[in-house]
Amino acid sequence: MENNMYLHRKKKMIFGSPSNYGFSDAIRSELSLLGYEIIDFSELNTAFQYPSLFHRIYNVYRKIVFSDKSYKAKLKQRYIRQNLCDMLNKIENVDFSFIIRPDLFPLEFISQLSTKSNYTIAYQWDGIQRYP
Repeated sequence: MENNMYLHRKKKMIFGSPSNYGFSDAIRSELSLLGYEIIDFSELNTAFQYPSLFHRIYNVYRKIVFSDKSYKAKLKQRYIRQNLCDMLNKIENVDFSFIIRPDLFPLEFISQLSTKSNYTIAYQWDGIQRYP
């Protein structure tokens, strides 16, 4: 009886891909039609906010004094990585994870992802030579 219940259980999948031009929406929709319960990690561009007023002022200081315009980008990447990993930590194990363009995701997130799913599929459409 337990085996029969497993066959009728909706399989869970972690999904992530570029969200440009509705790309991820179309794939997520089709996966749902196939019967998967989708946990979507496609929206990488969550609203970034400086952690504090100090970080905002320090960013302006670095721009003016050192002509360094990369500080905000580094903060944003750290923010995205932390959000993705926090979201992933809240998820129990799933059947599959399917990531399109894994180069867009932080390496720490991809490493944790493989421990959360039975099968992990990473599809790199631009070729391994372009993104090793």
